[in-house]
Amino acid sequence: MSTTYILVSFFTAFVIAAGGALGVVIVGGKPSPWQVVAAVTLGLVVAAKDTRSLLKLPPLPDGEGAPTTK
Repeated sequence: MSTTYILVSFFTAFVIAAGGALGVVIVGGKPSPWQVVAAVTLGLVVAAKDTRSLLKLPPLPDGEGAPTTK
């Protein structure tokens, strides 16, 4: 697994979590600075957890885990 793949996964998870949290805040009105900090913190925590889970997966040998067609 390449470093680029891991970084893209981290930033994707961050954008989804932080963007979703900030979107919910914006529905209620203008966000306060603490709400923005909380959304960014949530995004970092989710991205770290997602990346940690990704790195714990054992690599599959070539050919295993691929969908089979008959």
